[in-house]
Parts: sequence; C-alpha cells; structure tokens
Amino acid sequence: MRQFLNVLRFEYKSVIKSKPFIVMTAILLILSIGLGFLPTITNMFGGGRETGDAESSLQPGKPGEGAKLPNAAIIDRDSEYPEEVLKTYFPVYTWVYLDDAQKAKNGVGSDEYKFAVDVAGTEFTMYTSGGTSFDSTEYQKFYDMVQTVQETKYLSEKGLSEADIQGLRSVVVSGSQEYMKKDYNQTFWLAYVMLILMYMTTILYGTTVLNSVAVEKSTKTMELLITSVKPNVLLFGKVIGSGLAGLTQFAVFIGVNIVSLTVNLGKWTDFSAYVGSIIDSVLNSNMLVFMVIFFLLGFFVFAFLFGAVGSTISRLEEASSVTALPMFLFVGAFLVAILGLTSPNAGYVTVCSYLPFFSPLVMFMRMCVLEIGALEIIGVIALNLAYIGIVGFLAARIYKVGVMMYGKPPKISTIIKYTFTK
Repeated sequence: MRQFLNVLRFEYKSVIKSKPFIVMTAILLILSIGLGFLPTITNMFGGGRETGDAESSLQPGKPGEGAKLPNAAIIDRDSEYPEEVLKTYFPVYTWVYLDDAQKAKNGVGSDEYKFAVDVAGTEFTMYTSGGTSFDSTEYQKFYDMVQTVQETKYLSEKGLSEADIQGLRSVVVSGSQEYMKKDYNQTFWLAYVMLILMYMTTILYGTTVLNSVAVEKSTKTMELLITSVKPNVLLFGKVIGSGLAGLTQFAVFIGVNIVSLTVNLGKWTDFSAYVGSIIDSVLNSNMLVFMVIFFLLGFFVFAFLFGAVGSTISRLEEASSVTALPMFLFVGAFLVAILGLTSPNAGYVTVCSYLPFFSPLVMFMRMCVLEIGALEIIGVIALNLAYIGIVGFLAARIYKVGVMMYGKPPKISTIIKYTFTK
C-alpha cells in the first residue's frame, strides 16, 4: 500500500505541475467564468454598437443640443405609412418620401440614407448598405410594422372599430409549462458537454499514462522501478494518479461553472427565459452527480487500456502504433453517444449502453434524454465497476510482461501468449 500511495502521489504531482495541465486549467477557468457572466458581457458590448448604428451612436439629442438624426427613405406606393406611424417604430430617423426606387438605391449607396424601403400593400423591399446585424434588426422592425398596419386595415374592412382592434391587441396571455416526463431539451446540452469533456480528458490523460510508461522504458528508468515496485502497483498508481489529476481539472471546470451560473442565474433568465430555465433545471438536478460518476467509470477503463498498450513500446515515437485499439474503441463509443442524442431509443444505442468501453458515455447520454429506472442505473454502474476490475487485471498482466519487452512492438498474439501463460 505504501508503494502504491508513493507512486500515486508522484504521478498526481507530476501531472498537475506540468505546463499543459496548468495552461488547460487556466483556459477552462476563463471559459467557465466567461460562460457564467456571458449575459453581463453581452450587455456591456451591446450598449456600444459599431459606428453608424442609429440606436446607439445616433440617439436623438436633448432639446437644444441640435443632434442630427440620420435619414431613411421610403417609397409608400399606397400612402399607408404617414410619418407618425414611421416614428412609432423608427423614432431615431428623419424620414424622406421618394417616388423612384433607383433614387432610393443610389441614396443608400452614397450613404445619403441609412436605408430605404419600397413598400406596397403586404410586400416591401429594403435597401441597405450591407449584411450586418443592424440590417436584420431594422428589417424585422419594418416587417412587424407592415404586418400591424395591414392587419389593422384588414380588420377595419371587416367592420371592427379602432377601439375594438386596440382592445383585441391588448389581450395579455400568460402561459407556463409543466413536464410530466424528463424534458429532453433541459438535459440535452448537459449530455453534449459531458461527452466533449470526456473526449478531451480521456484522450489527454490516457495518452499521459501511455507517454509516461514509454518515457520510463526508453530511459531505462523502468528497470530500476520494477526492482523496488511491483509492476501492477506501478500501473495502478500511474492510472489512478493521472485519473485524480483529470478529476481535479474536471472538478474545477464543473465547480466554477456551477458557482458562476448560480450567481448569474437571474441575468441568464433576463437574457433568455428558455436558457435560464435549462440552467436552473441542470443546477437543481442530480445529473451533475451522475456526470462525475460516469466520467470516472469511463476514464479508468480507458486509462488502464492506454497503460497496458504503452508498456509494449520501447520509445515514445512508437506510441502511434499501439494507440489504434483504445482510440478506435473510444471514438466508436463517442460516435454512438453523439448519434444517440437524436435517436436514444434505437436498439444499437441500448445495447451499447451495457457494453464495456461504450457504456459510460452511452448510458449517461440515455439518462439525459430518457427516463431510466434506478435499478437499471445501479446495474450499469456495477457492471462498469466490474469492467474496470477485469480490464485493470488484464492490463496489469500485459504491463508486467510488456515493461520487460524492448525493441520492435510485439504482435497482439505474442502479448496474449505471454499474458495468459506467465
């Protein structure tokens, strides 16, 4: 036990003190804080649009300041848009009425007009200088104005008075939603984020274990280590030490996100009620606990495999030749989980949620988008613990033989022969 703890402690400290770990953790911290404060940041930059935005840099001045409003042109072919109507929707423009479309186009092209509109009945064409967010905003506002004017005209023709029309539009509807089953949209993004994090951390720390073993063999350090530490103790210490380092980084990312999103939940709700409801649902669910559980289950089963194949090479340059198997399994599991987000009830998805290497990613995805019974969840967790034990045992046997193999990487048949006969 003392040897195991020494190896674990050494491996853990080596990983967390490495430059890639520090840089990646810093990036995750910045992203986490940035995500939490995104509504605040958006509001800060939203108050200062680019030059030429009439709603920011060209707001009407106070009386006596002589602020000049930008010009906008309209070709009102049916005389349905008097200036008071236009000012209701576009209060920061001076409107110019034209009767020629080409003149309107030329005026926009020469910046005489901020934009121009040719409108007749329910159809209109807007001329702007370019495809910016400003253009789409003004287009939508004009669209809403035309729709309101034409609706009012239609209702008037049907005999409704102006008071009746305004009364109709003053009706306020208040609605709410109650979900009898798991809301797919509430946890879809949690599953997606977990899959991405699993992909990043498993590849990063799995290859860290592999590279550590390869470096020790190439520098002959391994020969000294195995004289004082048993090979299986060395492997388990490396894998668990790297796993704890990965969990540390994972916990930092999740913890900072929870704090920043909780603090800014009200601003997120103001920014988007829908997004705010998703964040609130995730923060108050038990899915974050299962996220950590399945992260650990997935990480350790792959880390043992990376450690085993890493012991069969003699130089770091040969790493790419032995990572095919773990990478193939992991990418396969990742793809099944991603595809399962859109078809979680598919037969192949259900089967893969019980298979070794596939189960942690696929089962967590299914839990996020389907109602899964408690007994099934407990059974899958127990099954994955058994997978880790089996893979860890086999990995230790391979590692014990592989650390003493030098030269050209052995064939799979050779590894199997020595693993089960020694």
